[in-house]
Amino acid sequence: MDRTTKLKNQTIGVPKFVVRRSAGGQLIPANDWRLLTSGAFGTPIKNVGFTWSGGVLTVPRAGIYDIRAHVMFRSNDYGTVGVQVTRNTTVADGSGTVLANEISPMAPAVGTSLHMGVSDAEFVSLNANDQLRVHVLQRNRSGDTVNIGSNDRPFDLTFACVWVDSL
Repeated sequence: MDRTTKLKNQTIGVPKFVVRRSAGGQLIPANDWRLLTSGAFGTPIKNVGFTWSGGVLTVPRAGIYDIRAHVMFRSNDYGTVGVQVTRNTTVADGSGTVLANEISPMAPAVGTSLHMGVSDAEFVSLNANDQLRVHVLQRNRSGDTVNIGSNDRPFDLTFACVWVDSL
C-alpha cells in the first residue's frame, strides 16, 4: 500500500503552476529590486494544487520543486536586468532568495534602445505552505521607470513551479 500511495503522489495531481505577464504588466522604477504584485501577471495557464493570490504562490506540499522565472525589458538603455524568487519573505537579495540571476553587459550609450531579458531555474526543497514571490530589477542609463516587456508578448514575464519529487 505504501508503494501505491507513493506512485499516486508522483503521478496524480502533481502540483504545477505556470503564469505569464498580464496585458498591463507592472511599472518598474530603475535601480531597485521590485516585488511583483498580482497586476503584473495574467490568469495562470496551469494551476494544480497551488494557492495563487496577490502575486504570492503558496506551496501545497513538501518536496523538491523545479522553479523557473523570466523577465524581459524592452527598448531602453539598460545596463542591468535581474530576476529573483524568494521564499517566505518580501525582501529581495536576502536569506530567503531561492533563485536569482542578473545580467550586466557593458553600459550602453544614453538613448540606446536595447531589449534585455534574464532567466533562472533551480531545483529547490520547499515545505508545505511556503510562499514564493517574484522580484525584478532594471537599471538604465536614463533612470527611467519602465514596464515589463510588451503587452503583446505575454512571454516577457513568466513564472513556473512544478513538484518533482518528495523530500
